[in-house]
This record gives sequence, C-alpha cells and structure tokens, in this order.
Amino acid sequence: MTSPADELTRDELLVLAATLRVMMMADAKVTSEEVRAAADIGRKLGLGEAEWEALWNEGTRAYPNADAVRKGAGQLKRVAAREAVYELLYELADADSIADEEWDILEWLDETWLADP
Repeated sequence: MTSPADELTRDELLVLAATLRVMMMADAKVTSEEVRAAADIGRKLGLGEAEWEALWNEGTRAYPNADAVRKGAGQLKRVAAREAVYELLYELADADSIADEEWDILEWLDETWLADP
C-alpha cells in the first residue's frame, strides 16, 4: 500500500515543507492550531515525526526565505504534485482562520500554476 508521500518526490516534499513554513509565518504569528496541522500533514503523508522534521529542516535550508520558496514552488511541474501541495497548504491555512497573507500565497500559487500548465 502506498502513502501520499510516495506520490510526491523528495524535491516536491521539500517544496511542500518550505511552503508550509512560509504559510505559517505569513501573518507574523504561528498558532498552536497551525503547529498541530503541520504535524498532522506529516502524518497524513505517512511520515514519522523524525522523518517529517528532517524534511522540514532540509526544506528550510534549501528554501531559506519566501523568494526561494516561490521559486521552488513555481518549478513544480507535475499537476498531481501541485494539487497535493495546494490542498495541504489550504488545510494548514484553514486550521485556524485563513489570514489575508495566507490567501495571498494560495492565490499566487493558483496564478503561477495556471499560467504554466
């Protein structure tokens, strides 16, 4: 049986983790609901806590700021990966209430990916 993580490449998982981090910090406050949602996403992907933390840390090193994250996310080419990343980002944003800054990220992804089918 495959897990959702098996459907994303390692590079796609790194972009996901980095983009989740940027999403969490977008409104300048990280809530306990967002922290729980991020951990739940790791479990949903079928990753153990240590493996998810390692991916999270590697994603932070690979994509250290919002500009790097946008570049990495913009380079996701597989539609299935884009859909999975978007769905998980929406899940995180919806963990508390979706802030304007979080909508901005979701809209940017939508526009970027629709422009490059």
